[in-house]
Amino acid sequence: MSATEWGGTLSAMFGVGGKARGGASNGREGGRGAATVAAPGGLQQKQKTDVRRRLPDWSAGEAGEEVGHPSEEDGLEDGKENQDSSDSQLEGDELDKLAAAILWQAGITTDASPHPFLVVAASRSPPSSEVSHPDLLTRLRLRLEQFAERGPYSVILFVNPAPNSPSTAHLVAAYLALSRTARKNVQHVYVVGGGWWSSILVTLFSATLLSVRTITSRGKLVQCPSLSSLAESVGGKAFVQIDVPLEIYVANAAVEKAIKLPEADDQVPRTFGVSLEQLVGKDRKRLPRLVRDCLAVLAAGGPASVGIFRRSPSASTVSHLAAAYDRGHPVTLSSAPDAPYIAASLLKKLLHDLPDPFIPRDTWDAIKACPLDDDLAVPYLRTNFLPLLPSASRHLLSRLVSVLSAIAANHSHNLMTSSNLVICLCPALMGGLGASRDELEMCRVPGMEVGSMRGLETIKRRERAGNTLGGVLRVMIDRQSDLVDPPEPSA
Repeated sequence: MSATEWGGTLSAMFGVGGKARGGASNGREGGRGAATVAAPGGLQQKQKTDVRRRLPDWSAGEAGEEVGHPSEEDGLEDGKENQDSSDSQLEGDELDKLAAAILWQAGITTDASPHPFLVVAASRSPPSSEVSHPDLLTRLRLRLEQFAERGPYSVILFVNPAPNSPSTAHLVAAYLALSRTARKNVQHVYVVGGGWWSSILVTLFSATLLSVRTITSRGKLVQCPSLSSLAESVGGKAFVQIDVPLEIYVANAAVEKAIKLPEADDQVPRTFGVSLEQLVGKDRKRLPRLVRDCLAVLAAGGPASVGIFRRSPSASTVSHLAAAYDRGHPVTLSSAPDAPYIAASLLKKLLHDLPDPFIPRDTWDAIKACPLDDDLAVPYLRTNFLPLLPSASRHLLSRLVSVLSAIAANHSHNLMTSSNLVICLCPALMGGLGASRDELEMCRVPGMEVGSMRGLETIKRRERAGNTLGGVLRVMIDRQSDLVDPPEPSA
């Protein structure tokens, strides 16, 4: 629907012009781009009553009729008939799960009177062919009111992208059906992104959810053209509590190059470029959040992913999520498209960006001295190589090898043998490759080369020179069960 058509819809619904007042995005970044929106003028009580009369009744039902479902005689102004709840492909628990994925609590405010943030992501709404939008909006409304009954709350509404947004009539009807408690307890509504679509939503909110007096006197409705603007409005410490969906980051990248936090709140935990000892903390046993997320996703989906660790996902996607981890945002990595490939790339980036190589150079002599025979290599690695690594590195390597072993076991499907995995991972474990022949040699897997007689002679010469990091890791993956410490006997 074009902007002109939207204007006509607003004119018919609200009795005002289609041009939203005070809500248009001016494209400025940071807190200066966040502006409290004034109420649209000229919308009298009679016009509000007319709006309610023309919308499906979601606020009350007849005896025996479920509250929240429009009656059959109610029609939409765009000529489409209401979708009956029996046509919905999602019902009961499935619909509740979908509502929870669209509207969830994401941290609390950090002002003088802390209260929850409720996030609404329009991007997660499925098309009407998959779910009844009236039914979904009813679940969302009831879910919001459950939060509202507990006390004050604020809403963060991500409006861009919204490829499957419900009709404007149904949206306004849902807002009008909100209880008095929900209207009274809402402290702020932050409308994030969207351009002209955001301006329309601002007008919609102004006319239905909030009173003119509330908007003008308390500044409850705030439009934020970018995520930096949202951070400036809610504060950096509150902002980094929000699990921002990946598609929101992608849409925001078209507005600003980088997300900027307020200077006062810019001291947030970093993930990339920080030593592993610093990331694991004092106990040296709890892996960094990024590593835990990546290993969990790889354990679940890695064995079935063809070319895992070799195939590269979208570079911009990896960049957005890496920046989110760096700021300290919660990230639901498993919900990202191509999650196993993204997890593999993020893990390699973390290892590559460590200040010191994950496999220190002073362990190379022990690696070269490792026997080439697998049966002899296993006890050698247990006693002569692994003890040289810092405790945090040994713990991470053990978890990583366990996941890689499960992936290699399914190489007939994913085409990634232990040798293929090693070749993809060695450069990151060494902190990147330079121009040194020694570095290239350490990534080689002994016995993997094939080709001409000259190549075979090169193999023999190299094997006489000793083992490599690639060879050691290949043994650790293939013989992972033999390297796991046996459980201590019970007393």
